[in-house]
Amino acid sequence: MAQDTQLSEKIAKLIAESELSRSQISASYWKAKRLVDFPIQLRKSFEKSSNKWIAGSVLAGIGTTFLFPKKRAKSLEFTPAKKHSVGLVGAAASFLFPLLKPIIKDYALKLVTDSLKRKSSNVK
Repeated sequence: MAQDTQLSEKIAKLIAESELSRSQISASYWKAKRLVDFPIQLRKSFEKSSNKWIAGSVLAGIGTTFLFPKKRAKSLEFTPAKKHSVGLVGAAASFLFPLLKPIIKDYALKLVTDSLKRKSSNVK
């Protein structure tokens, strides 16, 4: 009987130690996770010293501007493009194409719909 109580006390002591170490490990894990979480650390840092962050970003922008300046293109004098003569065929095409465009579009649409109808009737 004495051995049973002694054994149960030992088991209870081991269980208590196990629970304590489990809680310590859990606390250490969450602490390490918070330390490694970069967005949270960045947010905290910005909340603590936002003026430093803003000043640093402005200085970084100015420094980048001086380090990598925009290359300016050489200014060229404006010379209007020479007009090419299109000739009689070009003039006729530029006049007729806008007039024939709706007719061509309707004809192409009719060809496509007819071919689709033929394909659908062959499938049935």
